[in-house]
Amino acid sequence: MTETPPTTPPEHPVKPHSSTHDVQPYPGNHPYIPTSYGPHPLQTYHALPSLNPRAITILFIHGGAFRHPPMAPSFTCTPAAGLPLLELIRAEFGSGLPYPTSDAKVHLISTGYRLAGPHPTYGGLAPYVHWHGMMADLQAVWDRCIPNSGGDARGPVVVVGHSVGALLGLELLGRRGGERDVLIGIEGIYNLPALLQEYPDYRGWVESGLGCAVENGIVNGAQGWRGRVVKIWSEEDELLGKGQAECKVIGYDNKVEIRRGNWGGHDECLENGRVEEGIGKEVVQIIGEVVASLDRKGGCAFV
Repeated sequence: MTETPPTTPPEHPVKPHSSTHDVQPYPGNHPYIPTSYGPHPLQTYHALPSLNPRAITILFIHGGAFRHPPMAPSFTCTPAAGLPLLELIRAEFGSGLPYPTSDAKVHLISTGYRLAGPHPTYGGLAPYVHWHGMMADLQAVWDRCIPNSGGDARGPVVVVGHSVGALLGLELLGRRGGERDVLIGIEGIYNLPALLQEYPDYRGWVESGLGCAVENGIVNGAQGWRGRVVKIWSEEDELLGKGQAECKVIGYDNKVEIRRGNWGGHDECLENGRVEEGIGKEVVQIIGEVVASLDRKGGCAFV
C-alpha cells in the first residue's frame, strides 16, 4: 500500500544559496584514527574519541546506492566523505588536538561498510553483501564504539546519513537507538516504496542492494524508535525530488523536521572532499541543540 505524504509545510523556509556553492575544504592531514572492525577492506571506521563521559557520539554513514567503491574519485561514497563535516563539528564542539581529550563534547566517527556490488565504471571490492550484511556491519560499529547502548547511561547518538546512508541509519536507530538519539538525513532516503513510486527506474539498484524485491519488506526503518528525525534536503537535488523530503519515514510515528535550501545537487553537498557550507551550518545547529539539551545525568565512555 502506498503511503500518502503528509501535507505539513516545511518548518524552515527555503534558504538562499550562493551560485558559487561555498564549501569547506577537505582536511588534507586529518587526525582521524582508522580502525578495522572486520577482515574486509571496507570494514573500517575513522574516529576521534573524547574522554568526556557526557560526550555526544556523531556517527556518519556515507551513501552511494549500495555499490559505490572506495576508489571512486569524488570521495562521496567512502568514510572520507564525512570527515570535512566532522571537522566543522569538531571546530564547534571539540577541543584542540591531540585527541583524545577530556573536555571535547563529541566523539566523532565516520564509518565504512561492505557493499552490494561493483560500480559499472569504477569497479568494487568483493566479496559483496546485501542489506542484512550492511546492517550487520553498522551494528558492529555501534556495539564497538557506543557502550551501554540499551539505556540512558550513555550520551545521545546523532547519526548523520547521506542518501542511502540515511536509510541505513534509520534502521540502525530502529535496532539500537534510544529516545534521546537523533537521525540527520542529508539528501536522504527514508521510504523505498515511495522512492520507487516517484522513480520506477531506481528499482534495479535498490533491489541489487537489498538482495530481494522491495515488496519483501526486509527494510523495517525506525521500528517504533521515538527519537528525533531531521531531513535536510536541497531544492537543487537532481536525483531525489521532494518526495523523500515529504514522505512518511518508514516505521516512525513522531513529527519529522524538514530543512530545505538551495544547497546544490545530490552529491555536491559532500563531493570531492568538501561539505556545502549551508548544509554544514544546519548540521552544526542541530547538534548544538542536542548539546544544549543534555542533563547532568547523561554519560558515555568511548572504547
